[in-house]
Amino acid sequence: MGKTRTVKFFGVGGAGISVAAILDETYHGALDIYAVDSHKSMLLRFKNESRRILVGWDSVHGLGAMGNAENGRKALFENAEDIRNAAKGADIVFVIAGLGGGIGTGGAPLIAQICREQGAFTVVIVTVPFSFEKKRRAQALGNMSEFAGHSDVLVSLDLDSVADHAAVEEFLTGDTNDIAPFWRGVDQQVCKFVEEVYKVWG
Repeated sequence: MGKTRTVKFFGVGGAGISVAAILDETYHGALDIYAVDSHKSMLLRFKNESRRILVGWDSVHGLGAMGNAENGRKALFENAEDIRNAAKGADIVFVIAGLGGGIGTGGAPLIAQICREQGAFTVVIVTVPFSFEKKRRAQALGNMSEFAGHSDVLVSLDLDSVADHAAVEEFLTGDTNDIAPFWRGVDQQVCKFVEEVYKVWG
């Protein structure tokens, strides 16, 4: 009888944590999922307190990387040992992040590097911002190469191809004052994609 593989997930930054939270609820806590961020309040989205990893307290004091990838990298580097401990024993690791901001863009590549160096088969799933998020999209595409050599599988998911076009149009025209349902819908679509990848590699 073959050895059961140990699979772990890291949701990094706001987008990664949102997807991780949906996964955790969907599987009723059965998956080994960690939420990683430098913004203390962002971690509260993830219900499993014992699986929250706050990084960069010395540098950003729990206030986040402010959309700066270098701040995100430094914050993650401060707590690299926490990531090593969390990833210990994993055969397969999924790193989920949204690119274009701070901790996801700057920190996720370091998490992937740590996990791979510890011998885990590392699957990285990242999202690229919408076309209307011009600055964030440019930063995301410019930093994609940071994962080179630090992942066994790198999957890039362009949000332009994921979201419902009617919902995007409504969001852009301002026909609704409540934007939460729009982003929740995006997170759910990304989560479905992550589940499909998990079925293949997990």
